Amino acid sequence: MTVVDSVGAGDSFDTGFLHQFIRGADLDECLRFGSLTGALSTTRAGGIEAFRDIPHREQFLRERWRRA
Repeated sequence: MTVVDSVGAGDSFDTGFLHQFIRGADLDECLRFGSLTGALSTTRAGGIEAFRDIPHREQFLRERWRRA
């Protein structure tokens, strides 16, 4: 993975964490998904561009998200 821009990575972590939290996930899963969404954010310039690129986002998550 190549880091392009770290702007928004913290906010993206928070969003991923909360996404799992409100779905009832345990703390470990919340942290892992937050880390994943924070990492995804760094793959495009700007805070949300990696999420707007749907094929990129879906492939990134599919390749890296594994539930315990």
